[in-house]
Amino acid sequence: MKRKYQILMLALFGVSLIADFAGAGFFDSKSDSKQKETLEPEPFIYDDHGRRDPFWPLVTPSGSIITHEQDLTIADLILEGILTESDDKNTAIINGRILNSEDAIGSFVIKDITADTVILQKGKQLYTLKLKKED
Repeated sequence: MKRKYQILMLALFGVSLIADFAGAGFFDSKSDSKQKETLEPEPFIYDDHGRRDPFWPLVTPSGSIITHEQDLTIADLILEGILTESDDKNTAIINGRILNSEDAIGSFVIKDITADTVILQKGKQLYTLKLKKED
């Protein structure tokens, strides 16, 4: 009789232990997926500390070496996008940088940003970058 009592108590203890684990979400696959969703890593944002971005090319398309941002030519500037706003304060994305009117990139100064072009000035010369349309 004592042996049957011990087995019964051990079985009850096991059932209560399993019930505790189940109540804590150990056996619930839905709670595991919720935990994985909330533990997504934050995106990495590179801070260049005012130095050259290591992801920019060191050589221009024409083959000359870029030593600093001041050495950029108009061929090196790539207009990647334009953000238009209703109050004509458009923003351009050139070579990965977000720029507004009167901002400088290299020795170029942005004079105007329209819906599909950016007017740049270097000295007295004006240049136009056009936004490439996707087909």
